[in-house]
Amino acid sequence: MAKRKNILVQWTIDEGCWREFMAASRSRQKPGSFVPIDPGQPFPAFGIDVAIREDAVYVGKKCHFLYCLQSMRWMVVHESWLEITHIINEGSNHVSMIPIAREAIRDVKRVVDEFGAQDAEAMRIQNEKDDRPTFINGLRRWVEAHTLITIIGFFVVVLPLFVFAMAVLFLE
Repeated sequence: MAKRKNILVQWTIDEGCWREFMAASRSRQKPGSFVPIDPGQPFPAFGIDVAIREDAVYVGKKCHFLYCLQSMRWMVVHESWLEITHIINEGSNHVSMIPIAREAIRDVKRVVDEFGAQDAEAMRIQNEKDDRPTFINGLRRWVEAHTLITIIGFFVVVLPLFVFAMAVLFLE
């Protein structure tokens, strides 16, 4: 189980809850797209402990999902399960689903809402920084607006000038 520090919410999944979750999950997913967490055979007699901490989600003794950055949480609470989207790289992601015990749903929703509020605040702060009238922000906005001109300018102007300058320096 997760180290007992910083646990925001914790619950135990019993075998009945696991069976209901697996049946519902298979009906929601496209064939072959659902890879469940293996609870082990036989199912643990005392169930599987799940804990959400400030920095990770633990399922049993394993860290199932570690937050890479503070604003990298994409969690949604459904009627009986927690959906976590892992962003692997831009355009590619992996979705994990973890069943939630009935008695823990309210607490899980509270924690996920708190994470959402923290992410919204982090996004607001980042947008505020991006909107500041600094040289770097102005340069970034210009490059984003004129990508093709920037690429052509780099290869036609900047790179040849750099090569010419190096040639002059080394030929002297």
